[in-house]
Amino acid sequence: MKDISAFKSPVEAISERKCEEYAREIMGITLVRTRDSDVRIEPNRSCRSASRLATDSNAAQEGEFPHMVAVGNRNSDEGNEFIQFCGGTLISHTWVLSAAHCIHNIDRANAVKIGTTRLTDQKGVIIPLNMR
Repeated sequence: MKDISAFKSPVEAISERKCEEYAREIMGITLVRTRDSDVRIEPNRSCRSASRLATDSNAAQEGEFPHMVAVGNRNSDEGNEFIQFCGGTLISHTWVLSAAHCIHNIDRANAVKIGTTRLTDQKGVIIPLNMR
């Protein structure tokens, strides 16, 4: 069997880099680059109390999964109505990683909803997507 590293691209994808950055954040370390090109390591406590697994089919508690987002369509005709059809994960403060089929039809997915544990709640924020 061939070594899997032989199949890996020599150029790191943005999604890989962002995923590694987010992994460092939830592990409690953030790299901070300064003008002096020194790199400082600062603790990050933003996800300290978050559980990393959904278990036993229990309802999620407020703030328990701060990295989860709903991917869907904001219906501008109905005000703030949001129709969710996929999930996603924040891999940085501005990037969401989701399955390819969630955005395959660009007309379908036009927003993400963050900051709520129930999609029917008025809580949370709906953010328009900027596809790249």
